[in-house]
Amino acid sequence: MSAIHQVNVQGENGTTPAFVSLPPPPRPPNGVVMLIEGDMINDEDLVQGPLAGLVQPSDHVRMLQQKFPSDAVIVVMPSRLASDSFACFDNMLPATTLTGEPLGYKPNIRKASSHLAALLQQASPGLLGLPCQLLGFSKGGVVLNQVLAEMAAHEDELQGAAGGPASAASSSSATPQAGTGPQSAPGPSFLDNLTHIHYVDAGLNGRGVHLTDARLIKSLGSRHQ
Repeated sequence: MSAIHQVNVQGENGTTPAFVSLPPPPRPPNGVVMLIEGDMINDEDLVQGPLAGLVQPSDHVRMLQQKFPSDAVIVVMPSRLASDSFACFDNMLPATTLTGEPLGYKPNIRKASSHLAALLQQASPGLLGLPCQLLGFSKGGVVLNQVLAEMAAHEDELQGAAGGPASAASSSSATPQAGTGPQSAPGPSFLDNLTHIHYVDAGLNGRGVHLTDARLIKSLGSRHQ
């Protein structure tokens, strides 16, 4: 199997680490598979016992290597852990509680797409332009929700550029913030190259586990009309 190395990307709220594996040279990767981790398991009896080989980020990299041997594999970690366990994605969500639960999703704040794009660029030159599959495990699904909200706004922008009607999602959203709007690469490029989004046992201790805003969902559907 390919070697695993770690990269770190600075965000507005600390550093996001990620573990990266690339296909062995000289073969370039055909695509990218990114997994957003969830809450951490720190019970040594579980980690060393029945869950041995299943819970560490390096374990997840190797599992995905076996499933996608021709792709680059990136496992994205939380920017911080609350109480040494609860995953918090402050660099990719508009706002969270102290334990990382999302306080809503905002389509015109491109925190998730731009930060994940920066991770791709840090991992290896050229990955940003490849087809990308995005997976969110457990609490990592909240990042997928923010990505989908941003994708809905991006679809509205593409529709508007093509002379189509503005949707309710774009007309009701705030103006994109400076440095996070539609022209601030590399966020839109990341969104354009997403091919699949998978929720893997997504869950939270509160509201917000899935994106339920009908206006955003309608905008997302425009990509497949």
